[in-house]
Amino acid sequence: MTVLKVLLTGCAVFALAGCSGGTPGEADAQTALAEEIARQTDNAVVSIAGFRKTDGQDTSEGEVRSYRFFYEATVNFPEGYFSQCLNTDSLAPMERFQMGMMCSQRFTPFDTGPFRPQQPGAAVNVRGEIRLQRTEQGWISDRVMIQRSDQPASR
Repeated sequence: MTVLKVLLTGCAVFALAGCSGGTPGEADAQTALAEEIARQTDNAVVSIAGFRKTDGQDTSEGEVRSYRFFYEATVNFPEGYFSQCLNTDSLAPMERFQMGMMCSQRFTPFDTGPFRPQQPGAAVNVRGEIRLQRTEQGWISDRVMIQRSDQPASR
């Protein structure tokens, strides 16, 4: 009977060892999204509401374990911010330079342009993918992709 208990305990330990670390939670992904938006907006004060996971996929490259976290969220930007300036990293170099100039707080040619500043209380729907890597300290973001929806967020 004692041998059976030892065997069962050993099997349970091995089974649980494969689960250690699990998958990243929504809090890990939401933190990565908030950090990326802060980076792209020169630390504009934004709030993220309605963050939800839409899909996920475990991957690994060699010994590095990664997780692709697909999400949807609603982002509330400060009044006057141009949400079109979000995710200029995906543009070609010259377009990125032009958008960077237009989105800079030092140069705002939007008076007659196609972009309009956020109105008070306006929100924007975004969706995308966050790639997280498993480290000894937990999950860290490796890449954050953001797609802005052309439709305003519903309240």
